[in-house]
Amino acid sequence: MGGGKTTLALELVKEKDCLLLSDEIAAIDQQLRVLPFPLRIGVRAAESIPPDISAGYLRPYRTISFGSKTLIDLEYFAEKIAREPASLEMVLLGERTTTGKPGFRKASKLMGLYQVLRHIIFAYQLPRTKAYILRCEWGYMRALPAIFLSRIVTGLRIALSVECYRFRLTEHPRENAKVLATFMRERTRGI
Repeated sequence: MGGGKTTLALELVKEKDCLLLSDEIAAIDQQLRVLPFPLRIGVRAAESIPPDISAGYLRPYRTISFGSKTLIDLEYFAEKIAREPASLEMVLLGERTTTGKPGFRKASKLMGLYQVLRHIIFAYQLPRTKAYILRCEWGYMRALPAIFLSRIVTGLRIALSVECYRFRLTEHPRENAKVLATFMRERTRGI
């Protein structure tokens, strides 16, 4: 929350070979594929809005927890939205820094497991996900144990089968995106 994920995504879609699967909530199936699940993209700061987006794609929005945001209509990204699932191959743990350059270092399976449990299963710092979990409807409450079990099984499979990296993010979103895109290209080509 507030870590720059959306800003990074907006920079990544500028790369010719990067597509948007989702901004905020990732839908992952039992084969560990990330399903296209795009929602409108919400940004907090005016400087995060790409300057070429016309006002017709922008909507002001006020949240209870985070104040004013601007929502960017997905129609603006129509050519950059993935239509097919993507294989989940790595988990990135973002770390902010005010010095140095963006970069990666491998993280342990134990660290990956901890982060998956914390963020994916228990929705730490994800208020929208907590809102889904904390609904007080009888039918939903009865289904909640099965939902948690499914999340735990998928979370364990993610943590144990994909590589986990610490991604050092600087204050320069464009540079972060270029380094990340290069890193993903190299891994895709097996370099």
